[in-house]
Amino acid sequence: MIVRTESGWRVEGPIKMDTASALLDDAEGIWHSETRRIDLSGISDADSAAIAVLLAWKRRANREGKEISFHGATDSVRSLANLYDVADLLFPQG
Repeated sequence: MIVRTESGWRVEGPIKMDTASALLDDAEGIWHSETRRIDLSGISDADSAAIAVLLAWKRRANREGKEISFHGATDSVRSLANLYDVADLLFPQG
């Protein structure tokens, strides 16, 4: 699930194969807001679908000429991003 916060958006719960599609649908509000700062610290569980979702959001932002940034990635999400060699793309600030 994605919820609006004062500083942007927060992903809460798991991002796995069985939740990824719904999460992509729930994210529509992101594209209609001026703030596309995504807090990932609420992710409770992740598999490769989490990386697919983040990359899909990144591609959409690029296609629409918008900025998107991810913050607070859990260790499991960072580990997956490193495994798939996309950590620098998703988390350029470190």
